[in-house]
Amino acid sequence: MIKTALLRTLALSTGLCAASVLGGMLGGEGHSLGELLLPVLIGNGMVGAGLAVAALLLALVPALRPRLNPPGCFALGFLPGLAPLLGLAGLPIAGVAAAAVILAAAALAFGPRWPLRGGWRHAGVVALTFAVALGGGWQRYRELRDRGAVAPDYPLPAAGAADLAPAPDAPDIILVSLDTLRADAIVGPREPAYELPWFDGKRAAGSWWDYGYSSSNQTLPGHASMLSGLDAIGSGVRHNFDRLPGPERYRLLQEHLRDAGFHTAGVISNSLLSSSMGFGRGYHAYDDSAAEDYSPRLACVARLRRMSWFGMLLPPQLSNAVLDFTTFRPLRRPLRDFAGAGHRQRGRVTTDQALEMLDRLYASERPFYFFLHYLDPHHPYGAPPGFDGRLTDGLPPLPARYQPAPGHPEQVIELAQLHRMRADLQSDDAAVRAQAAAGAEHYRRIYLENVLYLDALLQEVQARVDASGRPALWLVTADHGEQFGENGALIHGNHLYQDSLRVPFLIEGPGVPAAHRQDLVPDVADVAPTLLAYLRIEPAEGMTGRPLLHASAGPRPHVCGDDARLMVRDGDWKLIADRGDPAPTPTALYDLAADPEEQRNLLGADEHRGTTARLIGLLVEELARERYEPSTELAAGQAEALEELGYVEGDE
Repeated sequence: MIKTALLRTLALSTGLCAASVLGGMLGGEGHSLGELLLPVLIGNGMVGAGLAVAALLLALVPALRPRLNPPGCFALGFLPGLAPLLGLAGLPIAGVAAAAVILAAAALAFGPRWPLRGGWRHAGVVALTFAVALGGGWQRYRELRDRGAVAPDYPLPAAGAADLAPAPDAPDIILVSLDTLRADAIVGPREPAYELPWFDGKRAAGSWWDYGYSSSNQTLPGHASMLSGLDAIGSGVRHNFDRLPGPERYRLLQEHLRDAGFHTAGVISNSLLSSSMGFGRGYHAYDDSAAEDYSPRLACVARLRRMSWFGMLLPPQLSNAVLDFTTFRPLRRPLRDFAGAGHRQRGRVTTDQALEMLDRLYASERPFYFFLHYLDPHHPYGAPPGFDGRLTDGLPPLPARYQPAPGHPEQVIELAQLHRMRADLQSDDAAVRAQAAAGAEHYRRIYLENVLYLDALLQEVQARVDASGRPALWLVTADHGEQFGENGALIHGNHLYQDSLRVPFLIEGPGVPAAHRQDLVPDVADVAPTLLAYLRIEPAEGMTGRPLLHASAGPRPHVCGDDARLMVRDGDWKLIADRGDPAPTPTALYDLAADPEEQRNLLGADEHRGTTARLIGLLVEELARERYEPSTELAAGQAEALEELGYVEGDE
């Protein structure tokens, strides 16, 4: 009896394994058999466990017992295991399960009545299938691991390459985007220990503004405006859960400059700007190897959800975890290893990439456009030795609840501490709020220590540019700012207060007035038209940004927003509103001339009803030109990148 049950189980397992092998072979879409076979086997094994129990129960029925022979058990495993591949994956799980039951019943009803035999052959097939699954998975693991161990090679096209226009007579263009850098970290009161020689040198040699406005409080929309020349209304991107529109919608700065004959290169450190998100288009070389690349696993998961029990039965978090800790484990770290540097020295990795890319660019006499993006000083906060403690030594120690988790290898301030402090800033207990506000100031100083480190890294990049002897135009800005307890807010992405929207803005290079403090308030959408106009390239039709170095126009309204909120500023008046249908609902009104820190909400005051109505009307007028199309699905790896950075839909 035991032998019979064992042989039946082996035959059923053989059918499941055969279906798994076929499923792995039919996976296609760039996925190898080894990559797909193990998860398909796991899913089929889950179904097989239920079928094995069913087979034991069915064996108690005399009429069915003859059908439970090797061919019948093989079919009992093979056909349900293959069910997701038979065009049934679009059905609900219950529908696929029902189809599997029908197939199993058919296998038993019409299976031949062969005697039990072939146990060793069944065991061999099962063992061989698992060997192929493990071997193929290990091979894919090694490919991903080895890919991350070698710095990528990005050969630029030769000077006479057919795809290049004649070389322009122009300086090199360097656009530096510093993630999460608030404006007053560069332009504002400082204590003696807070010295920024690189930033101050750029201000002394070029033109600068007290601050510029981002189009949003988040990375993806901020960079969409920066590189497209379209403001918050025109870019078609509201928040980090949107997709960057494709080239059929609009072209990016690097695409215009590539067509004009520039070599185009980029180095980025935020996964939301990776090639898989669409930001790599238009570059001859784009090094995103230090950003987490989740796209291979995400593509595999998407395939498995369509064609396997593994994807349909396991919750997404569990299926992702299984793949994370098996075949795709190398993708849990950046492809370019931090070499033990960790988060505190992530800027070191970006700088090394930048210097390597500059060496490639300077090998050609052709002028270039270089986009350099640092994730510093985005959280987690914590500078490396030599900078850590410069601004925080002597401060009272942080309460234990705000300190890094005990035993954390890097002792950086992470989201757990930030979320705890943000909740305390909103507490009904005044003492708790006061303690949180003091902690937020401590965090701000740690953040500024990261900026000190960033300044030192940019000096290295500057030295390489100076050593080339070639002229270069620098434009330095950021995608959004950061909050440290102002207005009871912390981090970014969940409010539209000034420090979350104001970013540094400075330009330095040939022909730019030196030590010149500019008037008005620029917008990140001005970046692309400013650089194009500087190079005497006609800005693309429809760009809403203005060329700052040549503009003679006066003040203008600014509109910023995310998926839930909008902000319009006109002169000294600023209105914040919730997005609504058919019209926005105002939530705050500030007179920035009298109240630059936004402490007094004037909304509802009789004497300001006319101002409120005017700003709402202006906002509605601006929204009339919006062409927003909500994203139906995220780019490969986008959800994981957002989770890693601490973004939650509708929040930061």
